[in-house]
Amino acid sequence: MKEAGRQPIMLGNSDQYAATHIFSDLAVTEQSPASISDWIGGRAGTTFATAGNEKAADTMADWAKKGYFGSGYDGLSNEDAIARFAKGSGAFFVGGSWNGAKLDPEKFGFGALTTGGAGATASPWHIAASSKATPAAVAFLAALHTPEAGQEILDTGRLPVVTDGVKGANSLQSQTLDVLKRTIAAGTQVGYYDWSATDMLSVMGGRLQEVMAGRTSSAAFTKAVQDSWRKARESE
Repeated sequence: MKEAGRQPIMLGNSDQYAATHIFSDLAVTEQSPASISDWIGGRAGTTFATAGNEKAADTMADWAKKGYFGSGYDGLSNEDAIARFAKGSGAFFVGGSWNGAKLDPEKFGFGALTTGGAGATASPWHIAASSKATPAAVAFLAALHTPEAGQEILDTGRLPVVTDGVKGANSLQSQTLDVLKRTIAAGTQVGYYDWSATDMLSVMGGRLQEVMAGRTSSAAFTKAVQDSWRKARESE
C-alpha cells in the first residue's frame, strides 16, 4: 500500500489508546492469548517484559518510521481518524468494532486476526460486594444477556454478550458478528492490556508513543509497563 502511494493504516493517537490496540493485536500473534489474559488478571509470576511484547513494540516503531501510520498521528484524535478513513483515507483501520457504526457497509468490511486479539464483549460490568441494590444489578446484568439487548448492542457497532437471536442489519454488522462468534469459539479473545491497573492506559500509551517516535527502546517500554503493574499489585 505504501509503495502504491496510499497510507497503509489510518491512526489517530492523541488520546494514546488507539496505538495500544494495534500493539495488542500484534502482541497476541507473538504469544499465547492465555498468557496475556493471565497478566491482565494480575496472576503472580507473569510479566509484560516478554520477547513477544518487545517484538510487537519494535514492529510499531518500524511501521511508524516507514510512514505506515502517516504523519501527525499523535496530534489526531481517534474520532478524526475514523472520519478520514470513512472518506477514503488509509487502507486499514485497526480499532474497536464500534468504529464500524460510522462506516458505509457497502464500502467497508470487518475482519480479525485468526490468532485472536484484544477486546471484550459489551462492557465488563461488575457488582460491588458493598452494593445496596444487588437484586436490581442482577436484573440489569440478566437483561444484557437477552437477544433484544444483544441486538441493540450490535446495532451501535459494539459486541453483544450473547449472540443467539442476534442478526446483522447489514454486511458490516454480519461480518462483525461472525468474527465475534469464531473468536469466542476459538477461545483466543483477550481483554485490554490497560485493564491491569488504574493508570496503565496512561503509562502504556505514553511509553508506546515514545517507542514509535524512536525516543526509547522496546525493552525500556516493557520494563516501565511491568513496573507499573508490579506497583499496582503491591498496593492491593
